[in-house]
Amino acid sequence: MEVITIESEAFIKLQQMYVESQKALLDMAKKPKINTEVWLDIKQVSEMTRYHKNTILARKDEIGYRTIGRDLHFKLSAVEKWMEKYYRGPRN
Repeated sequence: MEVITIESEAFIKLQQMYVESQKALLDMAKKPKINTEVWLDIKQVSEMTRYHKNTILARKDEIGYRTIGRDLHFKLSAVEKWMEKYYRGPRN
């Protein structure tokens, strides 16, 4: 093991920097996380994909969803990813 020596002023400054960084980390941990994800209901997903609501219900596990009360909600990013994989375009 090596022994490192530093001047007392440098040590005090280093201690202060450590304490300040600890306080900053604690402050960041206390701040609430902001959820910027957009959620869609079945009607919005149906309009977006042009699939019937029953089709969305049948495929809900492929897309991924969350229930809030009795309503299903889908992340916009998950719907977009699902559309890239499965969407065949509008039906005429």
